[in-house]
This record gives sequence, C-alpha cells and structure tokens, in this order.
Amino acid sequence: MTFDDRVRALTYLGLTPRQTRFLALVALHSGFCVRRQFAAFAGVEYGKNVRAFLDQLVARGLAQRLQFDVNRGHVYYVSAREVYRAIGQEDNRNRRVASPALIARKLMLLDFVLAQPADE
Repeated sequence: MTFDDRVRALTYLGLTPRQTRFLALVALHSGFCVRRQFAAFAGVEYGKNVRAFLDQLVARGLAQRLQFDVNRGHVYYVSAREVYRAIGQEDNRNRRVASPALIARKLMLLDFVLAQPADE
C-alpha cells in the first residue's frame, strides 16, 4: 500500500485532504505530534484552525491529548485502532504507550520527516 493509498483510506473520516495527509504521516512515523508540527505542515499560523483540527481528533477518539508539564503545550497521541487499521498498519508500534524520552525522540523523528521535500 502506497502513502497515497493510505491517505485515500482515511478519507472516510471527513477531514480535509491536508489534515488527512498529516494524520497519515503521524500514524506512520511517530504516533505523536504537537500543534506547531501541524501548523508547519499546513503552512498556516498557529491559531484557531490548528487547535480545532487537533481538538476534533481528540473529541472523535482518534487521538489523546497528553500534558507532561503545566508550563508546556500538549502532545497529541494518535492511538485509535481504526486509523491504523485503515492504513494497513493495525499492529504498528506507534500505537503502543511510550515513555516521555521515547515520545521526545518520536517528535524529533516527525520533525525530520516533515522537513523532507514531498515526492510529488
């Protein structure tokens, strides 16, 4: 299954194409993301749209909002079995609970993936 096939498999969620691509990237590469990563991916300023998208994932049970320190922002954990099942990765290790140190490494990995030019 190609990446585009995986993105198409998630269209049933009713998200925008950009949101669907980001969700697929997160699920495949780290399982965790922060607001600034979606803002950078989408090419938008941090604000209402960024918060609304990630809050929508939480409200629908597709992600969990984690907070490790009251002085820091939230980390979003995409752990819904239905997301991973749709992309053909139901047993992906990114669904597993991780330590704070591993979460930090996964966030850095996602930063690296997002910094790579898209193959279009």
